[in-house]
Amino acid sequence: MNPIVPIAEFRQRNPKEWKSLLDQLFPQGRPMRHVWTDQAAICATLAHIGSIPSSNYTFFPSTGGLDLTGCQPAAEAGLLELIFQQKPHTSSYYAKVASLVFESFGDSTNYEWDYFWLQLDSLPPTGIGFVRGETEERLTELGPGKYASPDKWEDREPGDLPAAARPVTRLLRGSLVIFQKTSVYNSDISSATGEHNRYTEASFREEVARLRVEGGRHPSPDSGKWS
Repeated sequence: MNPIVPIAEFRQRNPKEWKSLLDQLFPQGRPMRHVWTDQAAICATLAHIGSIPSSNYTFFPSTGGLDLTGCQPAAEAGLLELIFQQKPHTSSYYAKVASLVFESFGDSTNYEWDYFWLQLDSLPPTGIGFVRGETEERLTELGPGKYASPDKWEDREPGDLPAAARPVTRLLRGSLVIFQKTSVYNSDISSATGEHNRYTEASFREEVARLRVEGGRHPSPDSGKWS
């Protein structure tokens, strides 16, 4: 588990970590826009984004979000496994990814409005899980490609399930956006409602450009500590 870091210290450190991630990703300079469609390249880029703990915050299509910490090919063919930090454990989300887009606004001194848009292809639900908001299905994974109801995990008794069993979530449709953890966008209360998913990729960039000029909307007050 990562140690608790005072919020003032984290706010100083996080922008430097985000800048470092992007400079490593684009050593020749950040483009205004870059698109990945190759699955291996998307997976490697997402793993890179998650390589520094708590450096990013990833918003889900419906509501809320988590810190992306890694990515790898899923056991189910054609899917990627997105790995997120969810104390005290990690959570795995399966997704059929269409593309990953990086967006920047050409500011060489401020990286906080740079973000990634992860566009999903539609993934049909298995029919045995719990579907929330038409965008995700929660399941118990018994083994590669083998699923059961989430109740199987929640109501398990010792010895009930295979040793490899775990809870997983399948992302069924929509988009995710990834921002610097301490960005103005992340401090906006409305950003946690899946607001981005009501936009197209292009119109969301226009909205972020507007927010960047206006300084964001309704920032929430600082509270407690980052970890």
